[in-house]
Amino acid sequence: MTEIPKKKIYKDQANFRAYGEKNIYCERCGSLGQETHHIIFKGMGGANRDDRDSNLLRVCRPCHNYFHGSNSREAREEAFRIKEGK
Repeated sequence: MTEIPKKKIYKDQANFRAYGEKNIYCERCGSLGQETHHIIFKGMGGANRDDRDSNLLRVCRPCHNYFHGSNSREAREEAFRIKEGK
């Protein structure tokens, strides 16, 4: 039986960092982006399995708080719409 590695592999970590370096503005509001957000949260497998650009958003701190707030399901749907360009 094959085990799923618990740590991210280097190429995933490198993509996570590179995404933040190439996207300097918040993809939600347009202000300076300070953090990179996993659309599918770490606890849902987003960090360990999905550091692809399609699961990442560059966001400012207020928007990052919004995505992790009490309405996270609605916020996640909004994040997917942002990624789709709608």
